[in-house]
Amino acid sequence: MKTFFITTTLLLISFVFRAQESEFPHLLATDSTWFKEIIPFPPGFAQEFPLVGYEDAQFLPGWGKRETEEFWSYLLVWKIKQDQVLSEQELETNMEAYMDGLMKAVNKDSTFTVPLTNALFMKESTGYRNHDYVGKIKVYDSFRTTELITLHTFIDIRECPDTNNTIYIFRISLQPFDHDVWKQLNGVKLLPNHCD
Repeated sequence: MKTFFITTTLLLISFVFRAQESEFPHLLATDSTWFKEIIPFPPGFAQEFPLVGYEDAQFLPGWGKRETEEFWSYLLVWKIKQDQVLSEQELETNMEAYMDGLMKAVNKDSTFTVPLTNALFMKESTGYRNHDYVGKIKVYDSFRTTELITLHTFIDIRECPDTNNTIYIFRISLQPFDHDVWKQLNGVKLLPNHCD
């Protein structure tokens, strides 16, 4: 009976994930070594997050391992229903709301108040690696270190006028921009059908 219950539960979970992926398809061309997750917006962990759409989060294999150079290295792609591109301030405010909700949800110490996230994004005017924005996210890491960390980020924006969507690609890492992990992050491309 126990085996039947476990098998049935796993099948239901698999069905839910597959249904979610067909409703919200992956947007990035990565191989099977990357961990991938689809999250509809607003996310369950941050209901005050005002954007409508979904996120395709894809993590390098060492994302959650402190001992690797890939620690906290991943991509977030927000596909948002809107016809106007978010301003720098709107990008910062939305990333802060997203991270604050996520870190509060993951925090296991009910007596601890998770520090608020601080995001700073600037229009990339030097042409550094051809990104739209460059920035940093100072966030409390409820997942692994239980410390404040600074994540470096590049942001690329793609508009999809035929479908009234805008796509925001956040390339994020704990590593500085001159580290080799950025070759992997910057090498990831959107799939050709990303606007569909």
